[in-house]
Amino acid sequence: MNIFTKKLLAFSVLSFLSINQIFAMENMSQNSSKIELSEEMKMKLNFDYIVNLPIMMRAVFNNAKHPDLNLTKEQIIAIRDHKINVMDNIEPIMKEAHMLSLQLKEGLINGKISNEEGFKLATKITNLKEQVLMMKITCINFVKSTLTPTQFQKLIEIDKKAMYKNNPYE
Repeated sequence: MNIFTKKLLAFSVLSFLSINQIFAMENMSQNSSKIELSEEMKMKLNFDYIVNLPIMMRAVFNNAKHPDLNLTKEQIIAIRDHKINVMDNIEPIMKEAHMLSLQLKEGLINGKISNEEGFKLATKITNLKEQVLMMKITCINFVKSTLTPTQFQKLIEIDKKAMYKNNPYE
């Protein structure tokens, strides 16, 4: 068998496998949409997102040029400045909470953390997440006070159509 025939055979096999994979994935997605989870299971799967708030800054800047919002230059500047301030403050808190969460997880799995140490880390993580939650609430209220009531409602309608991993509107 010459090199061309070998390459053609390899390409044909890979193409066949790729097409089968595409059909299998399409079947899986069709079947998975039919699975209905109980409310208890939904709660368990989304436990970390019990207070799952929309990310207003992302909603505003992803849709700033949407014709139905009709944002003014002043509104965009005010929200941009608030975003810069919030991001400067929220990012280190989120990183610290994530680092402590990993430390807690690894310590518990490796048996290097006692209950008391674990509870102390959990309290620190909870306090950091509470700070983040308060910042999100402040952010939503800032956007709400910067936009007109009509603009804010329209922003929510537009943002509901966005792709969220854990949709805050459900």
